[in-house]
Amino acid sequence: MADTTIRWVADQTVTVEPAIVVGAGAAGLAVAHALMNAGVPTAILEKESRLAEPWHRRHPQLHLNTHRDLSSLPGLAYPPGTPAFPQRMVVIRHMNDFREENRLPVQFGVAVEEIAFKGDHWALRTSAGRRLARNVVIATGRDRQPFTPEWKGMKDFAGRIIHSADFGDAQDYAGQKVLVVGAGNSGFDALNHLADIDTAAIWLSARNGPALLPKRIGKIAVHRLSPFMARLPLRADSQMAAVSM
Repeated sequence: MADTTIRWVADQTVTVEPAIVVGAGAAGLAVAHALMNAGVPTAILEKESRLAEPWHRRHPQLHLNTHRDLSSLPGLAYPPGTPAFPQRMVVIRHMNDFREENRLPVQFGVAVEEIAFKGDHWALRTSAGRRLARNVVIATGRDRQPFTPEWKGMKDFAGRIIHSADFGDAQDYAGQKVLVVGAGNSGFDALNHLADIDTAAIWLSARNGPALLPKRIGKIAVHRLSPFMARLPLRADSQMAAVSM
């Protein structure tokens, strides 16, 4: 039976809920699903008005950079025929299907503004009022707020400076000179799309040389082999990567 307690807060009775998950992204949905399967009543608070809002905001060319078989939510595979690296709208649909199939109680439009520990429970101040919970899971994601560092001379630059989160349609860069700063996943995602556009020039600025693997070797998606490669000694892993280049 759930451990639910009634407490007096500012002359009002407030129920101490067994668990609250903050954030209804992939991680939040998955952990709420696990808690509910374990018999723990769980509330999910999401500040946006719909699921997968960051995915909705990203550019239309965006795909997962991880294989579908290693990226699906618990107990729900991507539909047959889904490409190895699902497109943005397919990922959004997958998250919504998971929520509906498991009847996850997401409360939309509820922003958590403050969390404080009160000895034997947590107090949450939200945009919809005060909530108390025995357990709180923070699943808001580390990349929810794009960060752009400052460089000397930025204010004098006459062109546009945008974060990869605001990349937009690759066609908008036709005829433009583009410098991509950073050789991580987002940087190479932008480069892959810009390479298909008739830009005036493209440059990449990277602090260190990136570790590159081909997306496929023949018809095999390389990322599908990552569970096996993770068990190899680092030296063997590096040698395999070098051979595939």
